[in-house]
Amino acid sequence: MRKLGIGVVALFASATLVGCNDKAPSLETQAAEVAQLETHVVPVVDELDVTFYLDEGKSCNGIIYPAGEFRDGDYSCGSVTENYGKFDAKVRTDFDRIRTAIEKSGVPTHRFDASVGSGGVLREVTFPREDGSWQWNWSYLYDPTDSVTKDRRSGEPTMGSPTYTEIGKKWWLVTAVDD
Repeated sequence: MRKLGIGVVALFASATLVGCNDKAPSLETQAAEVAQLETHVVPVVDELDVTFYLDEGKSCNGIIYPAGEFRDGDYSCGSVTENYGKFDAKVRTDFDRIRTAIEKSGVPTHRFDASVGSGGVLREVTFPREDGSWQWNWSYLYDPTDSVTKDRRSGEPTMGSPTYTEIGKKWWLVTAVDD
């Protein structure tokens, strides 16, 4: 039993030292990151009308937009019951445009979900932020049409009920329980 206790303490200590961070990005970081997303990424998302993007390196890449639903990667990418097309030259070019925009932004994210309304109007984009937290998930929400109902209550989020903190015009920090 003593060895188990020492192992748990060592695991907790190493997780803390490696970078588990349960604090939201600072207000300055939030403002800087959403400005970079709005400058570099949002215009490309809006132009291509992308509703889903995933970049997990060689293992799994995905994009959903008017040209279709596409996946590229190894056996773990998607499900055998899903009917995604393979990347062709055009899809690869569009995917790489988004990848380059995200890299230019410097924001730690590799995926997003978006909603495009009638006439191709971008309604919202959610950018999950990569971090070291095991307790919380933080995402940036771009909501230029105020289409998302936001729970603006104070306090910590609960399972299934995230909180929204306004960063600036059209941008929110969404805090959710890390499940």
